[in-house]
Amino acid sequence: MNDETGPEPPWAPDARTAKAVALATRASEGVTDEAKRPAYLDTLAATLFANGEVAKAIETAERAQKEAPEEERAGYAKRLEGYRKRLPANDR
Repeated sequence: MNDETGPEPPWAPDARTAKAVALATRASEGVTDEAKRPAYLDTLAATLFANGEVAKAIETAERAQKEAPEEERAGYAKRLEGYRKRLPANDR
């Protein structure tokens, strides 16, 4: 644990989460509709978090929040805060 990233999540990544990260990365890189990009980044952040890549998940979620339309930013902010607090998916 350190002050910047906090404790590690209490689960271990597996082959499924690694594949999910690869697929979400490819999907987010291929987005041609800029209006949809925040949603793809949000999905990528969730897969990174599930794979134990917390710092990358937080960075990606921050990008998603910044790119989201104003009226959608609260939802992105809530998920981002959940990543920062290391909350399981059901709690964010």
